[in-house]
Amino acid sequence: MKFKIVLAACLFTCAIASAQTSADFDKVTLEQKADYKTAEPQVLEATQLLLNNPIEKDNVQRLRATSFIMKWMTGTPDYTFALSEQDGKVFKKDLDITGLYFAAMVQACLQNPADCGNDKALRLQAYKLLIAYVSQPGNNAKPSKELKKLVEAEKDGKLEGALTSR
Repeated sequence: MKFKIVLAACLFTCAIASAQTSADFDKVTLEQKADYKTAEPQVLEATQLLLNNPIEKDNVQRLRATSFIMKWMTGTPDYTFALSEQDGKVFKKDLDITGLYFAAMVQACLQNPADCGNDKALRLQAYKLLIAYVSQPGNNAKPSKELKKLVEAEKDGKLEGALTSR
């Protein structure tokens, strides 16, 4: 009898925990400087949601995660994120790929804080994450011609050179 009660309690807790994940990104407060630091675990969760799940048009969870990441990126006092001219050519107004790149930049920065102040190192790590994502056919990504060139450069071990030569 006790086992059934414990099992039921565990299942109930798991159901609640899974229901409170990505849907709550819009409830995270980002108003004061300290809020941005406190929100870093949720920001990483949002990046993982995007980078670990396929692109689905009109997926509300993906839209909320992307919006949350962008809001955090533009407001955090601890880190600065910039796009290069080359990035614009790679993304070609593709909002899904752009959102994934933002997620990759943030994930690379938060997981490797030493690279955050180094634009070159941060871009390299972000592109590696993005390339790994778009290289998986099940992710439904449609890379631009420029991004396909970077995928090939990564396969040839020449990604860093491809990013600095453009």
